[in-house]
Amino acid sequence: MGSDRVQLIQERLAQAGLSVSAGQLDAIAVYFGLLTKWNKTVNLTSLKLDPPSPETLDRLLIEPLIAAAHLRTLAAPLDLGTVPPVRLLDAGSGGGSPAIPLAVALGPRVQLHMVESRGRKAAFLREVVRELHLEAAEVHQTRLEDVVNQTPMRESFDLVSIRAVRADQSLWKTLSGLVRRRGLVLWFRSIQDDANQDAVFFPHFLLDAIHPLVSGSELVLLRRPG
Repeated sequence: MGSDRVQLIQERLAQAGLSVSAGQLDAIAVYFGLLTKWNKTVNLTSLKLDPPSPETLDRLLIEPLIAAAHLRTLAAPLDLGTVPPVRLLDAGSGGGSPAIPLAVALGPRVQLHMVESRGRKAAFLREVVRELHLEAAEVHQTRLEDVVNQTPMRESFDLVSIRAVRADQSLWKTLSGLVRRRGLVLWFRSIQDDANQDAVFFPHFLLDAIHPLVSGSELVLLRRPG
């Protein structure tokens, strides 16, 4: 199934007009294999994994890879090319998407922090980190609200990614304590379900851009004021 999985991923990449290096493709395929294996005993995702549907691959892999392509066009304002490392925090990481594919696509200069409060899901994420040799990645088994109270974490992240979370005032206030000034929140959202929540992130964040991902989803970039 490993070679079949790689072929399916390659087909979805081609349809999306994306390209990755051989090493990145291998890492993404290994991650997806681990997700498929662990999901049989730990509820990591309700999406169809074995075999994966095109919708599953789009949601879990293609969306974060498209997002990475957009972020590379922002290298200068994000200081991606000059300030190592780029600190990325993923809130409620669960099954590892968008965090893992996003970090793989952005490269080794990204320092990934995944926040997951549930023990078995955190254990899965640590296994992915080990298997993919993500030396700059760390899993925090705690609540997001507790992370913001840790002094080394406050206002220290260039990027924060969120998906499938309740986007209310409490969330935006918490995230504003984690994102550095001029840093970005990457909001992976459903156009149908989440688009009516635009007003609630102000004044903590300002709308920077909206990019289409796959059918029915979009990436909203929110910038913390400088």
